[in-house]
Amino acid sequence: MGLKALISGKAIKVYINAKYLKGIGKMSSIDIDSVQKVIRCSFDLEGEKEPIDAEIAYSLDRTGTKGITLNIEHIKASRLWIEELFNNFVPKSKRIIPLLEPLATVVNATHVL
Repeated sequence: MGLKALISGKAIKVYINAKYLKGIGKMSSIDIDSVQKVIRCSFDLEGEKEPIDAEIAYSLDRTGTKGITLNIEHIKASRLWIEELFNNFVPKSKRIIPLLEPLATVVNATHVL
């Protein structure tokens, strides 16, 4: 992983942990493949004995009025029920993550996503 990917990955991990996982666990690792548009990550969640691994296929939208948004296309997970629940029941409108400042600046500067 290059320096740009390392910096962006760390920033994304901090953002996700603070905004979405506070009180239920944390994202413990992240690897971004900007060529294949895939994020590979692991989560340590409360109540789980082992980490949950996920592969997230994404696209970016840099043209919207909300700045940069990360659009989750689908996920593969080490827990089939999480994969099925997300892919089959989370509507597309809820799979959009706005990358707020300062994260948007990091993503723009590094072009890692």
